[in-house]
Amino acid sequence: MKFAIINDAHIGPSESGFEKGIHRKLVNQSETILASVITTLNQAEKPELVINLGDSIEDVNDRQVDIRSFNQFLSLVAPIAAPIYHSIGNHDVRTLTEAEIARLLGYEKMYYSFDHGQ
Repeated sequence: MKFAIINDAHIGPSESGFEKGIHRKLVNQSETILASVITTLNQAEKPELVINLGDSIEDVNDRQVDIRSFNQFLSLVAPIAAPIYHSIGNHDVRTLTEAEIARLLGYEKMYYSFDHGQ
């Protein structure tokens, strides 16, 4: 079985990713990088499933912005041509609860197991 793992997309406002005036994350390039990864997955790698390990958003300590960023992340990964299974990272739950993220993902809860293939 071939599967892919994605993580640390850090989708958020392009002006985020700074700490003490230092641009320490490429948040302003995250969407472009993620789109390139998805193109490669769909056209060349063709995994049977994709696992997202979390830190999907670059939290900015603003709940409404973080919800928009999470929904933006979901729309960016929607073109993946394989089932995608999500877990959450510390940036995802800074202002959002696990229950809220589960709802955004259409999950009943954020802990689950699954069988895939044989």
